[in-house]
Amino acid sequence: MHDFHLLCRAGEPGHEGEWQVASTIAKCSASQFVWYPERRRDKAFPDLCQEVSFAAGEGSSSAPATPAYRILRDYAGGYLAATGCPDETLQFMIMRRGVHDSEEPPTCTLLSPYEKRKVAER
Repeated sequence: MHDFHLLCRAGEPGHEGEWQVASTIAKCSASQFVWYPERRRDKAFPDLCQEVSFAAGEGSSSAPATPAYRILRDYAGGYLAATGCPDETLQFMIMRRGVHDSEEPPTCTLLSPYEKRKVAER
């Protein structure tokens, strides 16, 4: 079993900001064996990461074409916007880490190209 973590940073190549953890799954408790509607995002997150990681393994050009990639990209952009980051360019990364083996080093399953952040009007 693995945990996935979504990291993102803003800025242009050569002028990037620090990586920030945009999303991670909290440790599950025994009471979470029951389905909780408020945790839908947490439950979907590993599926999205798995789909994008699988597509990235098939070839770098296939991952950005997936809906899961676009969802994660837009989520990372929203996270950066919510933190007050003025940069419009972002990059995100999916990291995978073993749940039970703390000695297993984290691995990068996807490093996105630099992309323009989508600005959603509310």
